[in-house]
Amino acid sequence: MSDSPATVLTDPTASDPVPDLLENVIGISQYISVSYRVGQATDLIFDVNPSEWVAREFAGDWELVQKAGVAMENLGAFKTSSPASSPPS
Repeated sequence: MSDSPATVLTDPTASDPVPDLLENVIGISQYISVSYRVGQATDLIFDVNPSEWVAREFAGDWELVQKAGVAMENLGAFKTSSPASSPPS
């Protein structure tokens, strides 16, 4: 194969699998929650939402995990399309 992997492989990108509108419809009860309102007010005043911050710190960065998965898919597709991946005759 004359192309180097750097010219064929692309950078992985993360995508949101659930549309924001659907998330808002499903989570409609959050808008009447006192803790939701306090978190939104804190976010507005201090530019940080404590509940979101705690959730992000404990849960980790799932966007990076998704990017790693996309990178593995891209690498697998490259490997199977490469003539070097076919067994010798």
